[in-house]
Amino acid sequence: MTPGAGARLVAMHPPKRDRLLGADAVRAVGMLGVVLIHASAWGPRAPFHAIEQIARFSVPAFLVLTGVVLAYSYAGRRLGPGFARRRLARTLLPWLAWAPVFVVFDVLTGSLSPDATDVGSFVVQGAGHLWFLLLVPQLYLLFAIWPRHHRWSLAAAALIVQLALCLVRLYVVFPGWQSQLMLTYASLLFPFWIGYFAVGVAVGGSLRRPGAARRALHVWRAPLALGATAATAGTGVALLLLHYPGSPYASSFLGGTGAFLNPVLPLFVLSAVAMVAALVPPVLRRSRLLAAGVASLSEQSLGVYIVHPIPLFFLGTFVFQGHMSGGGAPEALMFAALVSATVIAALITVRLLRATRAAAVLGTSYAPLPLSRWRRPARAKAA
Repeated sequence: MTPGAGARLVAMHPPKRDRLLGADAVRAVGMLGVVLIHASAWGPRAPFHAIEQIARFSVPAFLVLTGVVLAYSYAGRRLGPGFARRRLARTLLPWLAWAPVFVVFDVLTGSLSPDATDVGSFVVQGAGHLWFLLLVPQLYLLFAIWPRHHRWSLAAAALIVQLALCLVRLYVVFPGWQSQLMLTYASLLFPFWIGYFAVGVAVGGSLRRPGAARRALHVWRAPLALGATAATAGTGVALLLLHYPGSPYASSFLGGTGAFLNPVLPLFVLSAVAMVAALVPPVLRRSRLLAAGVASLSEQSLGVYIVHPIPLFFLGTFVFQGHMSGGGAPEALMFAALVSATVIAALITVRLLRATRAAAVLGTSYAPLPLSRWRRPARAKAA
């Protein structure tokens, strides 16, 4: 073998990465959180408003995982055209395909005015919940130039920058277009999310180091789980109770998508991600069935994120409407049933779409249904 041939072979066929059970668990929980946020619209403001606020953990958790998976998967590898092609196919292509679908859907259901100005504003702001698909490509580009050294120092600095920007957004009054940029479009801009991504890159890079990081995680898993659980509880209470007195924008711009830019949220998110990543993997290792289920939810999470508002609307409007008017145990059970039914319907929809050429618009690959695989040998035998 010629000098450098081994390196070329590794670049062409990189070694298989171990599956990160913690990442699967966080992604699955994050997917459920997104459905919880949107399902809370069918319940009374209390207590479902609190559920919605806690579920805001979901989208930032996806951004932490973006950093983790990129750093873990591409450690020591060059990023070529294939990287950009694969990553953009998971974000921009689905956005281009589904934005028109949700424009039509929201107009038909009365959520969006058919006026051209309103439709244009809807699309420019990301086409509803699809805004996430415009944010993530910015992080892919950022990863291409992200330094490979001093990742934890960069993570601390990035987190400080993110928190500062979120506070500036709430307390500083800007004139003209600057105000619109900070208040309306901030959630589409990567600087307001950079701390999540940077921490994820630092974690992913540490997990690729042989021996030391993984041994430390194994030894310190119990203290990490205990500390992360306590931190999650404390920051969760602060998230619900802190209303930013003196802010001219807290009451009007910390709702909807703006709620993701709450300055307390990063502390809650990182605590919750650490808690799930510490507590769930040991359970998954004891149950192959549960691990397979979580892995399946994780694998389908992007598709569920994209399509779930459609089954949620029909289930919430025509099946569960009026059954969650109170805040007691029966209403909580009905809410859980709504979320579960929505997830199941979305999973079925995604699985059926993946068995067609529409798989690409879900940012995933074609996967035939098991039934089609059973039929082929039978046909071949008959022939």
